[in-house]
Amino acid sequence: MVGAPAQAQAPTLTSLAPVRNALAVPRTTALTVGFSQPLSSSSAQGVCVFSTRRGGRLTGTTTISGSTLRFTPAQLLQAGETVSATLTSAVRSLNDVPLAQPQVVRFTTATTPSAGLFTGGSDPAITNAPYAVAAGDLNGDGWPDLITHNAGNRLSIRLNTGTGTFSGGPDVGVLNGMDLAVGDVDNDGDLDLVVDGGGSIVGPPSGTAVLVRNNGAAGFSSSSISFPARVTGVALGDVNGDGYVDVIGALAGALNIRLNDGQGNFLASGQLVGGGNKVVLGDLDNDGDLDLVATELGYPGRVLTLLNDGAGTFRLSETLPTSSYPLQTRLGDVDGDGDLDVVTVIQTQVANTPGVLNLFRNEGQGTFTRQADVLVTVSPQDVALGDVDGDGDLDLVSVSLARNTASVRLNAGTGSFSDAQEVSVGNRPYSVVLADVDDNGTLDLLTANETGTSVSVRLNSQVLATSPRAVTPAWQLYPNPAHEQVQVELPAAFRGQAVQLCLCNALGQVVREQSLNPTAPQLSVAGLAAGLYTMHVRTSQQQLSTRLLIE
Repeated sequence: MVGAPAQAQAPTLTSLAPVRNALAVPRTTALTVGFSQPLSSSSAQGVCVFSTRRGGRLTGTTTISGSTLRFTPAQLLQAGETVSATLTSAVRSLNDVPLAQPQVVRFTTATTPSAGLFTGGSDPAITNAPYAVAAGDLNGDGWPDLITHNAGNRLSIRLNTGTGTFSGGPDVGVLNGMDLAVGDVDNDGDLDLVVDGGGSIVGPPSGTAVLVRNNGAAGFSSSSISFPARVTGVALGDVNGDGYVDVIGALAGALNIRLNDGQGNFLASGQLVGGGNKVVLGDLDNDGDLDLVATELGYPGRVLTLLNDGAGTFRLSETLPTSSYPLQTRLGDVDGDGDLDVVTVIQTQVANTPGVLNLFRNEGQGTFTRQADVLVTVSPQDVALGDVDGDGDLDLVSVSLARNTASVRLNAGTGSFSDAQEVSVGNRPYSVVLADVDDNGTLDLLTANETGTSVSVRLNSQVLATSPRAVTPAWQLYPNPAHEQVQVELPAAFRGQAVQLCLCNALGQVVREQSLNPTAPQLSVAGLAAGLYTMHVRTSQQQLSTRLLIE
């Protein structure tokens, strides 16, 4: 009797670099994945890498060598950003058997060592009262721009000049709300925006979120995403491993998962699960998919964790009681053990009483134990996690509504925090984000100030002398304005290194690219349309950028 033919085995992951939830990953890193068997050449189509700061889905080079897949981004990653990579079912064996389970991997890039002190900066004006702030490169020039969700049905965009100052940019009509998410929802290589419609202090609620599509040059168009109840929070991430960014709406009592069809259109219905007024995503149990953490406002307060089965279906895992009324939750590996911990802002408005952040330590499989609270300035409203001093661990920055300050708490590396600085910001800061807005490799501080109708930008500019980027090298292009060709004069620190020139137009599109010839350091601009361009000069260690006018 002839037996049935053996069924071909599906490939599985055997190695991964960077590992899941890795911190301080070099900005020039490549994603390298080992599999249990050799891959087909078509598997190169199965890797999708997204930047949360750089401009959405990244371009790059994917190579297959036997059972190893390697993706090398074409762009230098932003300092301190979270990068997300999906390995879809398009990854296949030589026998055309798909990956056993799609995988989503997130890691955080390194920042330059600094004193972690915030000084200077500016307070660009915002239309109406801003309640949420985010940062991301919206026009493809390589610098994070500023986005706020405001009262009065407005979304404000302020474009980065490249030095951490902001000007210009449109206001976009949306709905009243207090949340904002940034991601490439239509897979076209730029960052789009999603805002809630849950109402603000001065505006009514709505059962709708608004998708604001980016055309790549900071031009926007809006459309609605209908939900079955009031939307009080939004988050973005690929929850089913198909390479597309999905949207999760917090509905003040349930989470609604809406899957993306690949064009930025979301299924008309989706799973309703759990509860919560705010939601964040991360791989809590290190199994290669994005789980959910929901903050449920009220007394007694609690935080819910919901684990993903890999296909975008969730189940309630744990309910974490908080010390009092929770406002917002963030995720990050604060104790450096390779898994995501939970940090929750607790509402405290008693005069002269310290503010509190509840810290829940991940025990390794998505189960949590509450640790000692982190004390901050009274009346905290939001918190951001990031490596502000460049020592390889995640620090905390919270904002105080009552004192108009940001509290900086530096991490000792094990999840214990020391007081570092109280930074003055605008009136009634509701939201805080960390991003390298002045391109020196350190994380700067941005707060959305409600009654100040501004965003406070505080720069982290005291780079340590031991850092290779301690002094930003002087360089220039000439002539500028240019006509036929431009000379590139680089600092001495660049000599002997391989240098790549990349010239981008106002849409962020690459129009000229070449390796720099040290004996003839010039680039032809003949045939290019007159206008303002951005020149990027890259080595394996850093990138410099400046404007070039062509006449």
